Amino acid sequence: MIFKLSMTSMIALGFCAQVASANCKAVPERYDLVDLGDVVEGQAESRAVAIDERGRVIVRAVPPGLGQEAAEYMIERNGKAKPVINPDTLAQRKTSRLVGDRVRLTDYLLVQEGFLPARATTLIDRKGGEIDVALYCSLPEGAEWELDTFVISDDGDQSAALFSGPEGQMVARCTLEEPVEILFETPDQIELGGINNQGAIGGVLVSDRESFLWRWDKGQRVTASLPEELLHIEAKGIDETGRVFALATGEVVNPAIYLDKQGDVVPALVLPGDGWDVDWISLGPCGSLFGQATYTNFATFVQLPVEEQYRLRQNFAEFWQYALERETELFYWSPDKSFGKFLGAVAPQTRDWSNIQITDINSDAIAIGYGSNELGEMRAIKLVPAKD
Repeated sequence: MIFKLSMTSMIALGFCAQVASANCKAVPERYDLVDLGDVVEGQAESRAVAIDERGRVIVRAVPPGLGQEAAEYMIERNGKAKPVINPDTLAQRKTSRLVGDRVRLTDYLLVQEGFLPARATTLIDRKGGEIDVALYCSLPEGAEWELDTFVISDDGDQSAALFSGPEGQMVARCTLEEPVEILFETPDQIELGGINNQGAIGGVLVSDRESFLWRWDKGQRVTASLPEELLHIEAKGIDETGRVFALATGEVVNPAIYLDKQGDVVPALVLPGDGWDVDWISLGPCGSLFGQATYTNFATFVQLPVEEQYRLRQNFAEFWQYALERETELFYWSPDKSFGKFLGAVAPQTRDWSNIQITDINSDAIAIGYGSNELGEMRAIKLVPAKD
């Protein structure tokens, strides 16, 4: 795999450490929906996949017709769309993040006849310099570690990686043109969730069938065990204040949880009432969440006497009322609220759309994603804080 690499360009575009502070603003109370589907003309469907701190948006669009390949466009702050130019056309690249000054984190795929597909994760700067993150996170010669996961902060100044080796896993901080800084090694199973602009890192750790949320900050690791009723956990990110977020699968409900600044595991009460299974979340500034949850009565069902549970299981219609899925709702939540809100109450225009998915949120709380409009067309969307 050959990459065109502009080292000086990468460094100039923000890949040098800076000191940042976590200033949390009040979360927006209302949002307006902006349809981005017409920004790129002549497309059958479009999805907004990444947004940077300045509000630039990457949209992936597919032209009409069978077998058409998707193309990416960058929507500038003035609303004009320009095709995304890759270093070459030999490989496919799908943008997953837009950080710093127009630096793209991409999923790279090179398919050549007679060869196995080559896959990688790359960084591409605005001048076309491209580097495999396995080279960006360089290891000493002869090291027996293999790169598993790479994460980068929104401003592009902080990055980290998870490596696997013969005797366990290792978390390290990455800096361009320098060997990685090893933070810690462990024989346990580690999941890397993200890194914030201040350099704090968070994720999940599993040891002897017990799960933990962890945070590495200022040279120390804080670890908190999870309640026994949570069976599986998946790391979802870390916010500016160091809260580490995750989705959990439980015996009764599937909650969203986070490791707070004091080192305690706290449930995110995304909607009023019990029985909400959280399907997905997208992490915004200062711990705010967009997501989707499905309501069931299973939490009520398991509190019934055993005899009543048995009787209901013999009657499918009644059992449906207690233990099976009933409704799915989008939500908006922030840590300063007791409960989250239905997204339709915060962004009324979303009520006319379906299949909405929020893919990214920037520090100004602008959310992007996609959904189906009233005509059933899949279109890129943007949720912008409403002006009073």
